[in-house]
Amino acid sequence: MALIMALLFAGCSAIGSNDHRGSLDVDYIANGDEGEDRLNQLKGLAAENTTSEPENKLRTPAPVDGGDDEDTASVGRAQAEARDNEITSEAVQTEQTTAPVSSKEPEANTCTITIRCDTAVAKGMHLEKKWQGIVPASGEILKTTTMTFEQGDTVFDVLCAVRDKYKLHMEYSGAKGNEYIEGINNLYEFDGGRWSGWMYCVNDWYPNYGCGQYVVKSGDVIEWNYTCDLGKDLGQTWLAG
Repeated sequence: MALIMALLFAGCSAIGSNDHRGSLDVDYIANGDEGEDRLNQLKGLAAENTTSEPENKLRTPAPVDGGDDEDTASVGRAQAEARDNEITSEAVQTEQTTAPVSSKEPEANTCTITIRCDTAVAKGMHLEKKWQGIVPASGEILKTTTMTFEQGDTVFDVLCAVRDKYKLHMEYSGAKGNEYIEGINNLYEFDGGRWSGWMYCVNDWYPNYGCGQYVVKSGDVIEWNYTCDLGKDLGQTWLAG
């Protein structure tokens, strides 16, 4: 009876100290072969639990090599093409708006000149023998002729050019803008009377200053006319006044 009571007491003690069973089991199992095998199995499970990852853990996908570089290269090519298109557009616009440079040389300055002695013919001088070859019956000594001239040339300069080109007789006096024409084609002042001589006209106007002062403009129409009455027979009265 005493033995039965001792065993019951020992069982109650074991149940009451159940909180420390884990450590007691390890110590107890470690004392035999079976305990050693069990201990090694527990250690293996613990190692496996600490080194292996949970199956449901999300894994970050590895980046694809070269993806970012290809995107950057594509953007760069697009920008380069846009710049090229813009430059080409500007070049075309510049070509369209830029006026072409003409290789044509500028036109020369020209004027016309004629020399006449109609008033001498009207006076009958062409009928006199001494004036043969000097006073033509037509009154035309030089038909209307186009001459080129340099910028700044005067009526006197144009008359000198005609003299040199057509070997026409011309005599004058004075210089430096004060040139006075005494005779053309050997027809001189006073040959047709007291008030006779040569007068020049530009664009139907008789200037009241010397032919060496009148600067010619392109398109001017120059006439040299002989007068036998101080310009009145040419329709001019300013000299007589």
